[in-house]
This record gives sequence, structure tokens and C-alpha cells, in this order.
Amino acid sequence: KNNNISSVSNKHSEMVAEAKRDASVYQLIGISALFLAAKQSDNRASADVDAEVLARVSHMSYSIDEILSMETTLLDALHWRLCAPTALGVAHHAIALLAKQDRRRDARGEERQRQRMDSVIDFARLQIELSASDYAISVLRRPSTTALAAVLNSVELLDFTAREKRSFGRSMSELARMDVRSEEMEEARTELHRVFDRQSEDVMSRATLSSSKADKSVYTVKSSRSPVDARFATPRSSDRRRRKGSRPRKQKPSPTSVEPRCGKLKLEP
Repeated sequence: KNNNISSVSNKHSEMVAEAKRDASVYQLIGISALFLAAKQSDNRASADVDAEVLARVSHMSYSIDEILSMETTLLDALHWRLCAPTALGVAHHAIALLAKQDRRRDARGEERQRQRMDSVIDFARLQIELSASDYAISVLRRPSTTALAAVLNSVELLDFTAREKRSFGRSMSELARMDVRSEEMEEARTELHRVFDRQSEDVMSRATLSSSKADKSVYTVKSSRSPVDARFATPRSSDRRRRKGSRPRKQKPSPTSVEPRCGKLKLEP
């Protein structure tokens, strides 16, 4: 086994050195990596991508055998570790374990439990998606740590009892060897709170800026009170008397409207 690992490492080093010397090898690695990524994608369009299609896209600069051979080399260099666990996938497993903490079997209890689990899933997913833009969480933290921290933050917002929280913590410690009270977990939870607050402030500031620009483009209300409490000024009595004694004016045609005053025009040959 050690001999196999060393041979793969040597082959990987040779491939990297050759890619640095020859640009065509570097391009072949990119095409084969794209081929591997297409296989891992759930998109239907990616299912039609095969080695023959990539060979045609490269204008036959690389043959099908060359693409497949480089694919095997990449798999050996990665030790076939292509399906790495994501934070969202780990979060779903943790939430499934959390759902087993409630022992109530009546219909009302099941409906309430389903609603709580849906809320936990939604908020945990939101935190994980927002953390993708933060280097400290998405790169420096393990996906399992980020996932459990997001679930714990979601649990704090809902009406889970202290008994359910303790039971969930014991289950995670026994089954996943993860301590929900560790310093690393507390730091991850704090970082998720920070990212969520920063993203929320950015969204609110952009919404306020866009709404203020829209208001200025239509009209501006000058009032010491808030725009919600603004009132239109009532007409003065002189204006009311002038409107009451005045005759209705004849409606004038619009400047852009044209009324035909002659018959149909005939084109002379």
C-alpha cells in the first residue's frame, strides 16, 4: 500500500512538473478536470458531456484516449476523494438527529415538530449560504463544524426545551464525536452571527438607498415627521370659492393628438 501511494505521488509530481513546462499538458489537465466536474454535477446538460464532446470542443487537439488517461491520473492524484461532505449535507444529518429528540406521537405534536424542523432547516441553510462568501468560515473551518454551529444557532431561536438541547448535544457527542460546548464551536457560532448581521446590514442599506433614489425621482416630501405621517395640504378657502364659481372649461385636445379634417387621401401615381 505504501508503495502504491509513493508511486502515485511520484506520478503526480511528474505531471505537475510537465504541466509547468508544456502549456498543452496544462490545457489537457483543465479539460479532464472539467470532465470530472461534469460527472459530479446534477445538471441534465452535464450528462451529455463526454470525452468525445470535449475532444470536438478542443478541435481535436486532444484525443479521447488522452482525455481519459489524464482523467485517471487526476483521480489517482486526488485518491478518488471527489464527493467531499458539504456543510449543508452535514446539517441535514444533524437536523434528522435533532428531530428524534421529540417523543410526542400525537397529531398536534407531529405537526408542530414538522414546522420546527422546517424552520431549523431554512435558517441553517441561510447561514451556510451566507458563510460561503466568508474566507474564515468557508475555508478555514471544517464543514461539519460550520454545519453544527448553524444548527445550534437555529435551535436557539426556536422553542426547544433545555432537555431537548441536552439530549441533542449528547447524541452529537456519542455518534459524531463533536462537542457542542467546545471553544471551536462557540467561535464558529459567533462567526456565523457576525456574517449574518453584516449581510443583513448590507441588504438593508441597499434597500434604503434604492428606495430613497426612487422617491427622489418621483417627488420629495418635506416634513419634519416621517414620510408615513406626511399629509397633503388642504385647499384654501379662496381656492374653494374660485373652483365653485368657475365654469367648467372645455376640454382641449392633446397636443399629440391629430383630428382628421379632410377625407381620405389618395396617392396619385
